[in-house]
Amino acid sequence: MHSASAAALAALLLFSMTGCSSRHQTEAEAATSANAPAAVTAPAADGASTTVAANSSHDSDDKTGTGHVSITGQYALEHDFTVTGCQAAPPGDGLLSGYHMMTKDDDAPLALLSVALKTYDKDGPYVIPSTSQEAAVGQAMRTGVMGPLTLMIMRENNAPLAFMQIPASKLTITVSDNGGKGSAEFTDLESQPSVEDLDLKSGGPPHGKRVSGSVTWTCGNVDRIDPKMNTAVNGMFNKLIPPK
Repeated sequence: MHSASAAALAALLLFSMTGCSSRHQTEAEAATSANAPAAVTAPAADGASTTVAANSSHDSDDKTGTGHVSITGQYALEHDFTVTGCQAAPPGDGLLSGYHMMTKDDDAPLALLSVALKTYDKDGPYVIPSTSQEAAVGQAMRTGVMGPLTLMIMRENNAPLAFMQIPASKLTITVSDNGGKGSAEFTDLESQPSVEDLDLKSGGPPHGKRVSGSVTWTCGNVDRIDPKMNTAVNGMFNKLIPPK
């Protein structure tokens, strides 16, 4: 009984950190997306103040895109969504580095859905190494993103489900059409344990719901982030959350 209660508390703490980190990523991306100001004054990596254009190839007539998420397993979902932004920057660990796909907010039942492929430097498939939920939360605190695929689903009268990689997971993200299209194929993503997943008679740790499926999308347009803008935003983020 005592072990199960401790496991439940740990699960709730993990979920709280997950939601906070993911929302921070979404807000930061929105602030620096296609709707950002034309110029930003910010501390560069060396601490000096720099003013850079927000996007050297920004299309003032932004268009939305479309996508679809398909999930099967211990939780099922088929849902079309709206892509509000796609962007590409040089690869790296910065907040804007690599390839990003963002979806419309409050697109029920989706609470959060985004792709952040930090290693992106050209079209093709990217096989994502498996990791743990704890490592995903740690990465979020360091870089502002939980991982290449963020997927959180709201449920009526139940806690939301935040699906993340675990050691048994497989995830491949493929980008094509010069960033204009993409897909994420996954097996054995697992949510944080919820109340209905707790088994007080079990001596082991609780497990969430495991799912497999895919996310596919087509962008309205792809913004190309100026490298100087990328460096400036990284400087701001490192001041807010200094790297350890």
